[in-house]
Amino acid sequence: MICHSPPPKPDFTGYTIAQKGPEPIAVGRKTCKDFPLEYPGAEGIGDNTLIYGVVTYRDSFAPEYKTYFGYIVYGGKRLERLEGYDEYNHDT
Repeated sequence: MICHSPPPKPDFTGYTIAQKGPEPIAVGRKTCKDFPLEYPGAEGIGDNTLIYGVVTYRDSFAPEYKTYFGYIVYGGKRLERLEGYDEYNHDT
């Protein structure tokens, strides 16, 4: 999303899922998936790029957890975690 400042809450309507279905990961292991970051439009003066999403996962203790994340790219150059917006950075 391209914006001057982030909206108070992330909006997930109209976005595609990067990966459907489970991916088993062993304890102590990591995984990394590439997926395209596409959004119509271009940054203008004073605009920044907002990157956010949610990861859904499970373990033997609960059927589902969700971790939300948010980052902002200032001027197309500097990536920072989106702080001060709790709805973009929390887990369940």
